[in-house]
Amino acid sequence: MHPLLKVLLIGCSLFIILVVIGLAGFTFYWKRQGPEIMAGGQKSLAEGKEAGLSNSESQCVADAVARYSTDPGIRAAIARSLWLDGCLESSSAEADFCTGVPEESSLIATAQWRSTRCAGFGLQQDPGCRNVVGRIQNYCESDLRRAKIAEMR
Repeated sequence: MHPLLKVLLIGCSLFIILVVIGLAGFTFYWKRQGPEIMAGGQKSLAEGKEAGLSNSESQCVADAVARYSTDPGIRAAIARSLWLDGCLESSSAEADFCTGVPEESSLIATAQWRSTRCAGFGLQQDPGCRNVVGRIQNYCESDLRRAKIAEMR
């Protein structure tokens, strides 16, 4: 057997073994932590919906980013993103809230816009912030937002 073929076979075998180990590890982690993570997500969403009843869209964003900035990290970004989803869902609409928000499909504009928004909050180097403000784009493109605007007219 050619030496290069042996190296290739060994490399592929090691890669497959690592993928299987990684999947097993993730499965083990999810079985132990999954229910807690899901419950936390549902709680964040419900708290956001409650807050949105008395907030405007802009206030929801400001509150979500303020909460995130006091406790940054991956889990916090997920929790604040869900909170913001809930808050925006039940918030009062502002006619110009989505002005200047690019479509998510426009990758370069999205990256620039998210970085600029996070810089405005003093979180320019924080990837979690970009995920939180990314929820604004999702909301601005949603049927819910379109329905709120139609009701305003």
